[in-house]
Amino acid sequence: MFGYVKPYVPALTVAEYEAYRGAYCGLCRTMGSLTGQVSRLTLNYDLAFLVIFRLAAERVPAEFERRGCVAHPFTRRTHMKRNSVLEYCAAASAVLTAGKVRDDVADERGGDRFKARLLSPVATAMVRRVRDRVGELEEAVKCDLASLSKIEAAKTASLDAPADASAEALSKVFAYGLEGNVRRICEDVGRALGKIVYVFDAADDLIEDIKSEKYNPLALIYDEPFEDASSGRPLLKKEIADELYTAIGIEANRAAASFELLDGDGIATYKGVVMNVLTLGIRAEAERILYGRGKKEDPVKFTL
Repeated sequence: MFGYVKPYVPALTVAEYEAYRGAYCGLCRTMGSLTGQVSRLTLNYDLAFLVIFRLAAERVPAEFERRGCVAHPFTRRTHMKRNSVLEYCAAASAVLTAGKVRDDVADERGGDRFKARLLSPVATAMVRRVRDRVGELEEAVKCDLASLSKIEAAKTASLDAPADASAEALSKVFAYGLEGNVRRICEDVGRALGKIVYVFDAADDLIEDIKSEKYNPLALIYDEPFEDASSGRPLLKKEIADELYTAIGIEANRAAASFELLDGDGIATYKGVVMNVLTLGIRAEAERILYGRGKKEDPVKFTL
């Protein structure tokens, strides 16, 4: 996960805003105690969304408190108190981080590969601390990421193939430990978001990947993807951006429709945040990445 799945804050209520920020800060603290202080550096918006989503799916009531932290020692902020969902998401984050580091060691070159090698023992230690909680998830994600690596190594000229492999990994993260209809719904949401995140990452890194001759399916599908490749940061051609925007919208709508099937009073506290992300936040990111509208910080306008 790369920090693309985040809310459009101006449309959140005060209560939703505080719940989301509390989830972010609570997860940061839980990661520090469960997977090590260094792991807190890997925290991103995607993981905060996973917390809110799993709280809704599992109908776990969350408690909050105001407290300071190392990053903000002079300001008391809303923190979600440690609970089973925060513990799971901290463990899942370790699994995803280790998978990303393994992928970078195999695929990157030069300084990026050296940095990944330095991080490898740290990521391994993170997973080791939570393997008793998520050992089966670790193996499943490894398998899906290995499939993704094979697709990338073969330089497959398809966006669907690598996006589907990414989607399978994220579907397991979203649904791990759940059963029945709830599990199937969470798999559907995770699968849709996995495809969205892969497209975002491919489009966001397209210029750099072309320059460094790294695998990017968009570079293989489209011979000349940019309006003007000679100036500054060129934009995708409008027809390509429109095509990707439509595909992202379809997956976001699918995720929102699946989430709506989680009916009941237990999700009322978190429903607004989840639907905000799926209906507004995703589209704001799509407009930024595909059309160059706004900056990366725009959809989330608070300082964590």
